[in-house]
Amino acid sequence: MLNGLNILPSYTDYIDLNAATTGLNTASVSIDGFFGPLVSGIIADRLGRRPAVFWGSALTLVGVVLQTAAQNTACLWSHA
Repeated sequence: MLNGLNILPSYTDYIDLNAATTGLNTASVSIDGFFGPLVSGIIADRLGRRPAVFWGSALTLVGVVLQTAAQNTACLWSHA
């Protein structure tokens, strides 16, 4: 789905992407998927499963809101 977003004219006209930023934009999903599980077990052990899922979801929503509100490429990457 993210690769589909990278080719939409409404997105590419608004956010000026080159090959490097497009690759980083796509790779950020995999990067987050690598680092998240490294700490999720520790957090779940300390807080419990339900609070860990709740706070992980809340943190994800904050990131979504910040990236949705991005006005340019610099703003998009300062929140990533």
